[in-house]
Amino acid sequence: MYFYACPYCWEDGKTKARLIVVKSAEATCKLKDGDHKAGFFKDKDQECKKNKFKCREVMHCTECGAEFRINDEFLKSAKKKDKDG
Repeated sequence: MYFYACPYCWEDGKTKARLIVVKSAEATCKLKDGDHKAGFFKDKDQECKKNKFKCREVMHCTECGAEFRINDEFLKSAKKKDKDG
């Protein structure tokens, strides 16, 4: 079984620090500029709402409270194997 570990806590030896997916409290979209753009007839927030604000999802550390943007490179580096699985 795999889990995602906080890079800050993992370096400090806190092996119980797990990352969970939450919606960011920030009001800004987390996607790249080209993904959600406001136009003459559409609002950027409408695009975010249509996608159920998936663009505001971040990985939150249960130990230190740090938040990380979700991308493939980060997921690859934070993925750890559980000793039980």
